[in-house]
Amino acid sequence: MLLAAGLGACGDGDEASGSTGGSSSTSQTKPAKEVMPDLTAVGYRLVAQEADPGGALTGTDSWRAIFQKGETSAGTLIAIYAYGDAETAKREFVTKAAALRVPSSEFLGVQTKFVDAPSPQAGDERKSYVSEKPDSGGNRAWTDAYRIGRYVVIVQLLDSAQGGEQLGLRDSIVKAVVARAK
Repeated sequence: MLLAAGLGACGDGDEASGSTGGSSSTSQTKPAKEVMPDLTAVGYRLVAQEADPGGALTGTDSWRAIFQKGETSAGTLIAIYAYGDAETAKREFVTKAAALRVPSSEFLGVQTKFVDAPSPQAGDERKSYVSEKPDSGGNRAWTDAYRIGRYVVIVQLLDSAQGGEQLGLRDSIVKAVVARAK
């Protein structure tokens, strides 16, 4: 599997049933680019970043970045969308979370089936998926969608399937985003 270079996922998946709770209080005045976290504390270095093309098409303030873990194939892509208000973010969260359930075949470079996965307990709403089977390198892909106030955040992680659900790492990543959103 390859780490996604974009978020062009679309499909007809189950309706997102993101949990509520664990709400964070944020002032939410920052643009999407300023909410992007520094992941060096969890062993990842920034390798690329840009305005998210999907957000640009709709006039949404958005930013995405790709991080790599050392010289391994492990990596993460984070996309942040900043909406004008929480109600718009709620609608967009449902749409994006549902689309990520059944991504296009180009999403990871191979045909992959995603199934529901436990979510780190962060944000106002959340929905998570994991690739059903490891790839030939023993990696799985996790996709976590969060709504944090007026932000919708997509975190995609490609890492070893030997790490269970990678909840500790996924939790650290989203907490870094939440801290920047404040």
